[in-house]
Amino acid sequence: EYGPLMSAVDRYQATLRSVARETGATLVDLEPLMSDAVPFWGSPIHRTDAGEVVFASHLATALVRAGLLQRAPQDDTARAGR
Repeated sequence: EYGPLMSAVDRYQATLRSVARETGATLVDLEPLMSDAVPFWGSPIHRTDAGEVVFASHLATALVRAGLLQRAPQDDTARAGR
């Protein structure tokens, strides 16, 4: 049922990687980091809420490492439980 769509997604991702490589653009390629575990996927192309949390965490980490995003300062009162 998803075969043609998944083929198109694969071609699209390959094109993104190629363009980023050719232009020197920063590419945050999260595909290798996303598990195929069932709790993360509602369908072959739609993540569950748990999958979105994992995706967002990987994305934020990659953007910080690339220098494109700064981590928010920690709120000491929240950490202290006040």
